[in-house]
Amino acid sequence: MKIIDTDILIVGGGIAGSALACGLRQAGYHITLVEQRKDKLDTARGDHLQICVVDLLAQWGALDTFMARGSHRRVGHEFCLPNGEVILQMDYAAEAAATGVNLPHPYFVVTPHDEIVEIFLDLAAENPNFVRLQPVNARKFQVEGDKLISAQVTLPDGSSAEIRPRLVVGADGTNSVLRGVMGFTADEYQYTHPMVAMFGPPPAGMGRSDYFYRYGSPHGMLVIQPRRPNWIKVTTVVGKEGIGWWKKSSAQDRAAMLAQRCHLMADFAGEIGGFYPTKMIHVHDYAKGNVVLVGDAAHSIHPARGQGLNVGIGCLGTLISHLPAPDQLGDPALLHGQLQRYASYQRERYAKQFARNHDAALAMEASVGENAEAFVRQEDDMIRKLHSVPELRRIHFLDAIGYPFGLP
Repeated sequence: MKIIDTDILIVGGGIAGSALACGLRQAGYHITLVEQRKDKLDTARGDHLQICVVDLLAQWGALDTFMARGSHRRVGHEFCLPNGEVILQMDYAAEAAATGVNLPHPYFVVTPHDEIVEIFLDLAAENPNFVRLQPVNARKFQVEGDKLISAQVTLPDGSSAEIRPRLVVGADGTNSVLRGVMGFTADEYQYTHPMVAMFGPPPAGMGRSDYFYRYGSPHGMLVIQPRRPNWIKVTTVVGKEGIGWWKKSSAQDRAAMLAQRCHLMADFAGEIGGFYPTKMIHVHDYAKGNVVLVGDAAHSIHPARGQGLNVGIGCLGTLISHLPAPDQLGDPALLHGQLQRYASYQRERYAKQFARNHDAALAMEASVGENAEAFVRQEDDMIRKLHSVPELRRIHFLDAIGYPFGLP
């Protein structure tokens, strides 16, 4: 059996795993990434990188590559009533200037979900000591206490290999195998209403193509996001009609349903791109021994606030700053201590952030419930306050761009 000694084994080559490999490409580590997927990722999932992540891309020397590969900028957002009345508007550059917040990159970067991973992996390959094994399953793990000693894999050519890492990063998604193997426990919450995502040309009169639009009505909440020039992504809550209705619906059926939530959508000729499961998973400990969980393996959250993609990447800068140098990675006590410091710091922050996300998810659920009309009216009043009260507006601004605890 072939033996692969490596500094870092990354199990999972989705968003978090590929981003970590990219962020570490110039740090001097030998990195082996194992990914079971044969095809590209689902393109319907998250595609808007918050300003905090854009800052991280710049720090990693990756931002220019994203822009050169066709990414676009999102520079603001509006919250609206179904009739188009704007109750909150925010231009990020103008808001930063007005509040004295220093933003070197006052914009989101918009890139299709599957393309984000490919850009990260192409950049990771600049590391001469980076090995990408795909499609390969890591299933047989040797564990001693809290330490993962090795992982056995079958390589694409049919041969077997044993990977012996010093550090293991579990980035294998919501249904993480590594989470179960290592005995990580988690809080879980299953929401009632899934989300449906659609793609198509923007409706007439939508407004700026570099803004995010959110509409709220008693029929449900609806989000319109730029995707490509002259192409948008529309996301909404699946209500009492259920997923079955959406799967069987015609373009005209969907447009009529969406028009109840936003008057502009009456002529929307979009197709369904996929459905979002709505479940929260938050592990109690991010690290054990020489293993640390990142991305959806550690924390899967409701898409109500569009943060799942961003929290999956945003924590990696902190993780990287806590890793021992390559020549010190073989010290088990040092590695364990650094991972525990990272886990303690990051989980405390994310616990607060995810609690707010949970509230937003419950609000989205309530928007298609029995008391939807009263709830939406209350929500609109709160949004108007966010728009007009300076301190609340600043809090909303920092939260929206990914800095709920202030800029670093």
